[in-house]
Amino acid sequence: MAHEVENMFYFGDVPWHGLGTELKEIPTSENAIVAAGLNWNVTKEKIFCEKESFSGATETRIEDFFAIKRDDKTGPKSILGIVGKRYKPVQNINAFNFFDTIVGEKKAIYHTAGSLCEGKVIWILAKLPEGISISSNDKVELFTLLMNRHDGKSSLIVRPTPIRVVCNNTLNMALSEKTTSQMTFRHTTNVDVQMKMAALSLNYSLKTFEETKQAYKTIAQKDVSKESLTEYFNNVIDFNEKSKRSFIKRNRLIDVFDYDVQTNNLKPSLWVAYNSVTYMVDHEFGREQKRLEKAWIGNGFDLKRKALNVAIQMAA
Repeated sequence: MAHEVENMFYFGDVPWHGLGTELKEIPTSENAIVAAGLNWNVTKEKIFCEKESFSGATETRIEDFFAIKRDDKTGPKSILGIVGKRYKPVQNINAFNFFDTIVGEKKAIYHTAGSLCEGKVIWILAKLPEGISISSNDKVELFTLLMNRHDGKSSLIVRPTPIRVVCNNTLNMALSEKTTSQMTFRHTTNVDVQMKMAALSLNYSLKTFEETKQAYKTIAQKDVSKESLTEYFNNVIDFNEKSKRSFIKRNRLIDVFDYDVQTNNLKPSLWVAYNSVTYMVDHEFGREQKRLEKAWIGNGFDLKRKALNVAIQMAA
């Protein structure tokens, strides 16, 4: 299945990846978790190693390691990952409870939620009322993304995630050493307590969007020539000048840039150049079935963050 999506729903506008079952009414946390197919728990199970001998099979307990198992499945597909003894699962219902503070106060609505890779990764995307208009026909909407892994491969993350309506691509917040909009929570004994505290302070983290607004407007005002556009793409992506694949990729970025300028009646700027990179990451770079995960938490996210920082530096 595209993007390795197992189950998901969306309410309102079709999400940028174009996937999911549409809900006609604003979901509450109770029906959102059901619509997303996330109404299941995980448990830590002991692991045993079986050894065959002439006297019969024997089992040996593998100390300090556990399997994370879905309670709604049986067999090999029910095992999502192997973790250490300090690992504490965050149940899907607790992930939804995290958003209940802002959703209950009408500060956000559930937009999409679902699972990837047979439940190894789950996500919730809540839409906030505030957005930004770069121009009369170019709007960015703001969401808050929660993504959790049940396979032990990363922490739980929460971050504001702007999405550009025109090209349906996810953007990134302006990050610096002094401010960061992302919150991460390790799967340890106090992870649920940490999430409750973060839920109370989530609105404060969204203030960094004000910094991002200014960054977007700054790069939107910076015109680019053909030469500076090539310089920008070269600074963002390490092209191999002798590689035919690199040549095709750079030309494709230029084509996306030209199409965006002409179709949406935009002036050639670093803003459009930045969005050319984010569009390619979301829709064309890499294997399709991994694109959604990489765009949010993998090397695709890192590349988009670099693209924004390079644009800010060139606009200074």
